[in-house]
Amino acid sequence: MDTERNKLIMIRGQCYPIVRLHRIFNMHTEVTHIHEEIIVMVESDDHAICIFADELLGEQQVVVKALPNYIRKVKDIA
Repeated sequence: MDTERNKLIMIRGQCYPIVRLHRIFNMHTEVTHIHEEIIVMVESDDHAICIFADELLGEQQVVVKALPNYIRKVKDIA
């Protein structure tokens, strides 16, 4: 097993896999060591992964709230 490709990070007592997109897309990056990386956590429903990033181009603060029941019933809105 290649441990470099199966790195995990622990956040709030939970372990999450680290996905290195530069390997998936076979791209060169100068940032390859764990101490240089930026980790972006992506969640959907009950699944979460952490994406390895070599740089952030921008930053926004976002508040995520559940949709009210009357809107949830509308098709194609999430």
